[in-house]
Amino acid sequence: MRVVEVMKIESSDEPEIHLVKEGTFLRAHEKSCYYFHKFLRADFKINKSFIKKINSHIIYIGFPRDTLNRYCSLCKEKGYEFEKINDNHFVIKGLPKLNDYELFKAQIINPVAVTVTESVDKKEDITEEKKALYIAYKKSHDLSVYVFKDSLTWNKKVKYNSGDQVRRDSMDLYREFIPALNGTRKLNHSNVANCLDYIATAYKFMYDCRYVPQKKWLYVIERAEEIRKLLRLESRVLRVTGERQTESRSSLESADFADGIAPKVQDFETNEDKLV
Repeated sequence: MRVVEVMKIESSDEPEIHLVKEGTFLRAHEKSCYYFHKFLRADFKINKSFIKKINSHIIYIGFPRDTLNRYCSLCKEKGYEFEKINDNHFVIKGLPKLNDYELFKAQIINPVAVTVTESVDKKEDITEEKKALYIAYKKSHDLSVYVFKDSLTWNKKVKYNSGDQVRRDSMDLYREFIPALNGTRKLNHSNVANCLDYIATAYKFMYDCRYVPQKKWLYVIERAEEIRKLLRLESRVLRVTGERQTESRSSLESADFADGIAPKVQDFETNEDKLV
């Protein structure tokens, strides 16, 4: 199965484990790997790999195909459903739903050793701070990828100038988190705030010029605000929208994407014939 097909399967929010045949092994990727670790075998080594085609890391576990029967039996013992889709694809259903997958994956990809010699309260504070950092990293990564891909669909009059700049800003936002996650230096909050400002301002300007729809502009602003809250940065909604804070927040909270679902890039490609 191709990586794009695997990622499409793993984008579901259902608590399921998808086992996909690769050579003589069966593998569980991404969320399937997470649920496999939580409910079946926590002792399995979790692997990570950077996939150029999707420009992202994935996590996975694997085991020999000829040992599948023992996992069928294990699922029956635990009361889970085991379903065969075809000879290359199996699904385990009926699992409890969990909500810390993003943190789980971030800790696998960028493990950060935290040594605390102070009080228990201080340790709890640092743990919460690290958790916020991981979640902010994931949201920043998703925002960066969305902006990069979306700007490639802009009208050719702005795609190669303004588009190039916003793509650089999106990559800079992503890069800011890597040293902090690797433990080589602290996160530069000022740089992150500037990157978010640049991206949000670019989308506001493109919206004003009718190159992007309002839904995309508001989506970008809302995601930027989520990252700011996680990192306890100063809110910049006022500067970007030019509206009163209560009005600005109201428009964001009432948007169609209040659940965090990104507007599909392919659904909003600019029609060059309709430009002003």
